[in-house]
Amino acid sequence: MCRVRSDSIVEDKKAGSTGALPGYVLSRFKRMIEPVNAMRMTLITILQYGALWRQTLSLETAKQLKSTVTKIIFIREQFAKQMDIFDEALLNADNIHPDAFRACSMFLIKLDQLMNKFELRSLQYHFANAIDNKDLEKMDSYLESANKMSAEFSEALKDDVKTELEALSLTDSSIPTLKNY
Repeated sequence: MCRVRSDSIVEDKKAGSTGALPGYVLSRFKRMIEPVNAMRMTLITILQYGALWRQTLSLETAKQLKSTVTKIIFIREQFAKQMDIFDEALLNADNIHPDAFRACSMFLIKLDQLMNKFELRSLQYHFANAIDNKDLEKMDSYLESANKMSAEFSEALKDDVKTELEALSLTDSSIPTLKNY
């Protein structure tokens, strides 16, 4: 796991703001959202290539589909790194409102659970075999899972921590939402 060095946090704190979410925590939050959105977009691309492959059974489309599926591994690794960095920033924040800390922590847990779902890991490890074997039944099952997960990622990004912070009147207008992607 990636850990943030304390000197980096000190530098970030000097550059950050005070309030509900200090600037360095907010910047870490934004970086943590990037791989989540990348996963959502990757799942959508898998659905598009999957539909095209089902129609054509083209070798080129199968290669593109498998290449897109392999991105899941990289995105999950990037998320794990960014989650560790964000978690460290939250733990070291001096001027964070307790309710903002709780909202961010709960959102972190929600995203971590989503990025580590069984269906996503199954897609990551087994979908390529279904493509290679031209197992249409398994492919349909994986594409159905990708469709469901894509919707879950979209929903998670809509329900981001900004909603809760706004309810607490603690929001910073630069907190990302789905429309920022």
